Amino acid sequence: MNVRTSIILLSILGFSMVAPVYASQPAIADSLLNDSANIKMIDLEELVVTSFRYNKNVRNISAPFQIIGKSKIENNDIGELSAVLNSVPGLQMQSGTFQTTKITIRGIGSRSPYSTNRTRAFLDDIPLTTGDGSTVIDDIELTFIDKIEITKGPHSAWYGSGMGGSLRFVSLMESPQPFVAEATISSGTFGLEKYSGNVRISKPAGYLNVGLARIQGDGYRQNSNFSRNSVFISGQNRKRNKLNYLVAYSGVNSQTPSSIDEQNYINTPSLAAANWLNVKGRKDYKRFLGGARVESPIGQRFKNFATLSGSIYDQYELRPFNILDDKAMSFNFQENIMYTHPLYSVSGGFEWLHENYYWRILENNSLLEKQKSNENRNQFNSFLSFETKLLSTLLLSVSANINSTRYVVSDLFSADSIDYSGNYFNKFIFSPKIGLNYRHNSDVSFYASVGHGFSNPTVEESLTSQGFLNTKLRPEQGWTIDIGARGAAFANLLSYEVSAYYIWLNDLLVTKRISEEVFYGENAGISTLKGVELQLKYKPTSYFQTVVSFNKSDNRFKEFVSDNVNYKNNQLPGIPTMTANIDLQTVLFKKLQLNTIYTYNGSRFLNDENSKQTNAWQTVNFRAGYTFQIFNVYQIQLIAAINNIFDEKYASMILINAPSFSGRPPRYYYPALPRNFLFTIKMKLK
Repeated sequence: MNVRTSIILLSILGFSMVAPVYASQPAIADSLLNDSANIKMIDLEELVVTSFRYNKNVRNISAPFQIIGKSKIENNDIGELSAVLNSVPGLQMQSGTFQTTKITIRGIGSRSPYSTNRTRAFLDDIPLTTGDGSTVIDDIELTFIDKIEITKGPHSAWYGSGMGGSLRFVSLMESPQPFVAEATISSGTFGLEKYSGNVRISKPAGYLNVGLARIQGDGYRQNSNFSRNSVFISGQNRKRNKLNYLVAYSGVNSQTPSSIDEQNYINTPSLAAANWLNVKGRKDYKRFLGGARVESPIGQRFKNFATLSGSIYDQYELRPFNILDDKAMSFNFQENIMYTHPLYSVSGGFEWLHENYYWRILENNSLLEKQKSNENRNQFNSFLSFETKLLSTLLLSVSANINSTRYVVSDLFSADSIDYSGNYFNKFIFSPKIGLNYRHNSDVSFYASVGHGFSNPTVEESLTSQGFLNTKLRPEQGWTIDIGARGAAFANLLSYEVSAYYIWLNDLLVTKRISEEVFYGENAGISTLKGVELQLKYKPTSYFQTVVSFNKSDNRFKEFVSDNVNYKNNQLPGIPTMTANIDLQTVLFKKLQLNTIYTYNGSRFLNDENSKQTNAWQTVNFRAGYTFQIFNVYQIQLIAAINNIFDEKYASMILINAPSFSGRPPRYYYPALPRNFLFTIKMKLK
């Protein structure tokens, strides 16, 4: 154990021993009963999944499912999504730049070069995943989010049968006060600034939330300026039926420094890739989302849920090799009927997603059009779920999903003699899932499940190196086995969830690169991913809390031969061997909230050959907030934070199998931020 590791662990241990002593003082406890900085005790019985397809207590779920609550989100003052999600064992969000991120769940999706394409995401019930399976959540403004629900693995009764799982961002719910107004101002290192505000109005007939936010910064690296404007409106009308609605807008302008080679990563990590710097590469886009859900009771036992939503996306991306100008418009309709009986429950319905995507390629200087196409994407899911109690303590759940996905590409560029038009159809994919949940007692429950999942290739992966659709490319399919336990001990002072999983993955979709701009997908035989996950939450008092997350995995090719090279038994690249996160929170001296977060990330292989890998890394972040009130009406919180206290040098995102062209070294690395500071003022009128 090196000196830095010893200092970090001793600091955390000392914090965890001293904090409860101060926090348990009666005078302090009495004075903080109504303070908003309190660390709330969490009762597992109150945690409810609130998805479109499912509405159950978390204790009765036969699946690895976790909820990130409002307090965790609020403690991330700048709204950095990766810092929030990476506290969940088995989930990793890599963040190369402000607009270059990638999410993997249990290693699924690790081979995607620059984006998330094996995990579905929703804002309430509005899909954030496009018609070809790509997911963009970089522009989610956490100020407007109440909680995040995370499903690991394919669970067809909830959000379809994606191999990785799903994330559902639940927007601000009804405020307990009739009127609340909040404003936040943040300023930090590298020119970082953020301004946000929202107003929440609650009445017996419903509620309305309106929010605005702007974030901007110079960035740590060359060519990494960014800005984002966000607008958010949500609400609910309650009469005989319940109508929920949501409208969101994001306007993003972000420069692209891209990845760099090893020598620059070690010696000058603030540099941008030379080719991206020379053209001042950037990405500008606007996105509108909107949707409404109607919940209608039908008699005493039936409920009907209908959701209609849509989105518009318009992007302009300047790259060293060309300009991408693309637009997308999507439409989504979801229908679900639930029947509840004292002995069983049944839920069934369908989802239809239609997307029209138009893109064209322009030459950098002349703006001469080189290629343009139109893509129609249609995805249809139908699902059925059945639950019943076999015994008073044993719950059986059976569900299934049938998916049909079709891409139709129309080549609109008539200046050449090649027609790239074509269509891709995955026929029908049937994905069943069966689970058991055993309620041992009021504190402990055990679960086990087996489920089938799949991931369709994106349109980019479906194109051959010549630009034609590869109609022989097969979806990535597999089976996931989960066993786990969740519960509480010591009078609910300690809560825990532990799980183990085994994934058998056929036809793994891998990326083959011809150049920096051209890549395509191919199927790669069989892989296995297995691991254990643990999360502990210890709350000896209402004013102290420790959350520990841990994940250990082993992920290997079982059958994979590419370019006459056999990679059998090699580790899958891009997946850390182990991760750990320790989050300590306490309230001292009546108004002072302290938060220390320790993160460990194990080494990862950078290529299929396993000939190169990153080092393991660890960071410590610290946050202190002081809360006070003025005239019992205005609540003010002053916050100071130091991130990466020990100035650890590591890669916050990597590009696996990075190519080497024209004798230049491969560019594997996106350097993470060095030590940085943030100061925030939060104001609340209630």
